[in-house]
Amino acid sequence: MPKEKTMKKTLSVVLALVMCLSVAISLVACTVNNDKPTTKTLTSFTIADDSLTCYVGDTFSADNVKLTLTWSDGSTATKTVREAGASASQIDTSVAGNKTLTVTLEGKTATATVVVKQKGTTPDPTPTPGAFSYYSTSKLPADKKVYVLNDTTKGENYTSDSLFTAQAIQGLFARKETRFYVDSHYMTNGINTDMYYLEQMKEQYGLTVESISLEEAVAKYIAAYNNFVADGTWGTKIPVENFVQKNYKAYVEGQDYSTPGYILYRKGTISVNLAATLAGITSFLPVEESEEDIFKAMGLVKKFDITNVVFTYRWLFGVDGIGDELNPDGLVHQNYKESNGSTNKFIKDYGICNKFFHVYYDPDSGVSAALKKNIHGFLNPNTPIFGYTYSEDSDVAFFSEYGQFIVPTDYTCNLSFFSAEEFAGQTFKQPNKDVDKPAQSGKHYVAFVVSDGDNATYWQNTATFATNYMNAAGRENDTFPVTWSITPSLADLMPAVMANAYKADNKYNYFCAPVSGQGYINAGNFAAQNNGEYFNDFCSKLNTYMGKADLSVVTVIGGSQQGNLPGVLAGYASCDNVTGGIVYEGSKYFGSVRGGVMWVNGKPFIGPRDSLWETTPAYIAARINTYERDITSIDGYTLVNVHPWSHSYDDIRTIVGMLADDVEVVSVDRLIRMISDNVTDKSATDHFDIPDKNGVSISESYLQEHPSLIPVDPLYNDFLLWEEDWTGSGVTYNSSDRACSNVGAMYKGNISIAAGSTAAKREFTLPEIDNYWFSFNARGDTLDAAKSATFTVYMTVGGERKAVMKNVTVKGVQGTETQHVTGDGWQCFAFPLKQYFADYKGKTCKVEVEVASGDTGIRVDQVRFVDRILDGAIDQSKVDVYNNQFGTNTEDWMLGEQYRTSQYYWWDVKDRENLEPTNSIQIDCSDGGGDEKRNGNTNMWMAKNYVLPQSDSIKLNFRVTSDNDTGAMIKISMYVNGEYIVLYDWQTARAKKNNETISVNLAELYPDVNFNGAEATIVFEARDGGNNNGVGEACKLHYFTTVA
Repeated sequence: MPKEKTMKKTLSVVLALVMCLSVAISLVACTVNNDKPTTKTLTSFTIADDSLTCYVGDTFSADNVKLTLTWSDGSTATKTVREAGASASQIDTSVAGNKTLTVTLEGKTATATVVVKQKGTTPDPTPTPGAFSYYSTSKLPADKKVYVLNDTTKGENYTSDSLFTAQAIQGLFARKETRFYVDSHYMTNGINTDMYYLEQMKEQYGLTVESISLEEAVAKYIAAYNNFVADGTWGTKIPVENFVQKNYKAYVEGQDYSTPGYILYRKGTISVNLAATLAGITSFLPVEESEEDIFKAMGLVKKFDITNVVFTYRWLFGVDGIGDELNPDGLVHQNYKESNGSTNKFIKDYGICNKFFHVYYDPDSGVSAALKKNIHGFLNPNTPIFGYTYSEDSDVAFFSEYGQFIVPTDYTCNLSFFSAEEFAGQTFKQPNKDVDKPAQSGKHYVAFVVSDGDNATYWQNTATFATNYMNAAGRENDTFPVTWSITPSLADLMPAVMANAYKADNKYNYFCAPVSGQGYINAGNFAAQNNGEYFNDFCSKLNTYMGKADLSVVTVIGGSQQGNLPGVLAGYASCDNVTGGIVYEGSKYFGSVRGGVMWVNGKPFIGPRDSLWETTPAYIAARINTYERDITSIDGYTLVNVHPWSHSYDDIRTIVGMLADDVEVVSVDRLIRMISDNVTDKSATDHFDIPDKNGVSISESYLQEHPSLIPVDPLYNDFLLWEEDWTGSGVTYNSSDRACSNVGAMYKGNISIAAGSTAAKREFTLPEIDNYWFSFNARGDTLDAAKSATFTVYMTVGGERKAVMKNVTVKGVQGTETQHVTGDGWQCFAFPLKQYFADYKGKTCKVEVEVASGDTGIRVDQVRFVDRILDGAIDQSKVDVYNNQFGTNTEDWMLGEQYRTSQYYWWDVKDRENLEPTNSIQIDCSDGGGDEKRNGNTNMWMAKNYVLPQSDSIKLNFRVTSDNDTGAMIKISMYVNGEYIVLYDWQTARAKKNNETISVNLAELYPDVNFNGAEATIVFEARDGGNNNGVGEACKLHYFTTVA
């Protein structure tokens, strides 16, 4: 035997003997210890939490209240009530006030006070000073007077460049006090969002406002200049001569900092961002070269001229002394131009106020990789970046490498105002809470989480106002929770916006933190930098912000980028305020995680099981209904991601309406709690335990092969895969359509009803909801425009059958996807149920469509029963229903549907370009261009319902026009006494044609119809002209009068 092997064998024997001896000693020690057990008992305990609060109507849970335990051996420990096995008294939250909480443990008791607060929208008037914040604050003026610039109500309408100048004045003054507020004219759903918040602040903080002109604001800047420079608020120590690029001087010869002046820039170029940076450093105002004479006349003098292309980001960042004056605690990364070449007017004041560098990494800017590294190396780690990205994935990954995160604010104004210290430092409370409701056996639980809430601009200008989000029509009647992701940074950056989101006017709004916490980061890249120090600091700050915003669930994206997802999630799980998380990985945020769970520090991190992202809602409902009803397994829970840019709140409503009775919708907080409390297998600590059934394994093709799995919603037929609840000898299903829109599934699936046959919708029960409308879309089932079909609609409600639409004629459509479309594509038909059935609520309903014999049948799609309401902001008692002039609002007209097949859409009494009043309702009905969109389909419809005058001689007068020579197409129809009357049949409303008043004498044209005092519905439809590309086609209804 070789010597080496002999030695190894001998060593092995020795080691074995040593190990046996060690085990024997250990056993003896264990035996000795078991003979003499150590006994310690609880001597006392106290309640460690000293600020227990809840809100009226909420359920107060003591489970997580912390206790300090003291043992007989002198040792102490901190445990929650639940961990200690203690019991707690119930807290009465029916009324506000101080209540006593009594906790009992091993025969001993301790008490504490719980403050039950009244819910409300008013922010805490006494914010806590000194608490950590990423965001510098300004200060309100002592007299609380604020000057408004570009005030819509005063007819002001600045150019984008003048608004840039105005924001520079705003930002410079905000270094001392927030004296100015800018109206950017941002409109959502007819609401000027800037002025909405200003009104809120006036009411809550006692502000007074005065609208002044830009000239007056410049005068105030000039008057304040010397004093502000003298006290160090404005001005720079960089010699003016330093601003030179080779032989080109950025400064004007002979000028210095002793007097106020302006920086000349050129729109559409990076000089916009250079001017913003220089304004922050020098305290001079940016002025676009085409407006130079205007500001000269106001008394300003040119100090800098950076219109020459030699002045670049690299030049400015390299100016001697610039690094000493730029603020390393932030960066504005914002596009300098709009698509039309005009100046981007947003997010200027805050960067100028705080002396941030302004830059944008688009290909035209010529920013090298080395310069980007220098810029971000100059910034402090854990620093927010404002504006937005050029290339989202690559930019966020790059920012993350430097420990920096982005707060999307690319359509934001007035940050220097919103972040005033009088508003900041608040601790918010979510308006609703369902987390303490236990899971019930035999149920499946679902949470819908709307993504992209990291976008602060979305919360400022869109989410709470838009009808496709939180302000959806009829939402007050819905009884299912929706969880909205919201950036907790709003608590400091825009407290008024967070207060508006958290207002307690809806019992089913819940919130969680978005990707990836207080700012948008690629978590994997971020965590891998600087030995994890950046990430550790980020997570500690996250804990603070989760507390400020009363959030407990965080969303993580990009966590697996560096192959250490468990380590990344451990960082998030280390936050006391985080109870669990959502993990986005793979296609549409769920492709790699598919409803799985990973347990980190005992906390569940779950992936979406499905994603409402460029898909069909019915598919998701079908999948959920097949999932397990087992609360002890991750199989019993589903999180659905909702992508807000491709779907709306209505799609969530559609899914919920299709769910089985034993499927319950909950908030994500409750979903996480139930998973924590009930799932027994918590072994997956380094991978995802993924359910077998999920949004990937149950594919769309599988559902298409098994259409019976698709639930039928009796209130909405979109004929995704089959005829649904419609039957008849002449009814067939179509899976494609030549007049289909290329966006979404609109009209892709529909049914045909053959000529000479009748289709019937299965009887169902109508909900007890006011203002319920019936609507559907139809077209002639032919591609020959010379052929037409005629049909009649019958409706039976509560056993009473009526003809509600008689002898409706629709033509075929011809030339779709070509340069010239003729005939009619898909059209809309709609009326309120009360017009024919006053007592419809809770009654049975059946619909029949009878198609007359003739050339062709019809196609039907989008059959919908839904509540539709007028704009609640319009006082209908002041509207003359017989004389619509549209001077200030849309009066008694309601927007029915607007099929947003492109980025071009508008419906308002203001002009879509300049927001000036039009004395009309203006509608943008363009399809956006492209052969695939030329289909002759209705792009929007609006309606009014009213009672005609008591007269036998009634005239309807109206005027319609189009602002585009290709001519929008318009149809106006009337529903009265079961008759369907066409008043204006798909005519072209060109600006130079059909521009006169259209007058319709009802009795003369329809002598057999009784119009006297009858209830009528008028439906106005619009589509683009079907010629050429038809981009940007808008039309107007100037007036609509009813004369007896």
